[in-house]
Amino acid sequence: TCIHRPRQESAWNPKVKSPVGASGLMQIMPGTATHTVKMFSIPGYSSPGQLLDPETNINIGTSYLQYVYQQFGNNRIFSSAAYNAGPG
Repeated sequence: TCIHRPRQESAWNPKVKSPVGASGLMQIMPGTATHTVKMFSIPGYSSPGQLLDPETNINIGTSYLQYVYQQFGNNRIFSSAAYNAGPG
């Protein structure tokens, strides 16, 4: 799932932005990034522009994906839908 997510979300383009504001390889919304950084105490994130950095984007994206995967009993379909819906 983690390997396929960047291909599916961004076609491996780290600088891509969606019309609704998602950014980077894993197409993370700024609100999802803020939520995930707080939840996992991920250091070094301070602005949505950092989501265009591949390392930052993958760190936040995989942390959030792991969270939703666990929340939905390791069900790939439900966790994928939850990832796309975001935390709110």
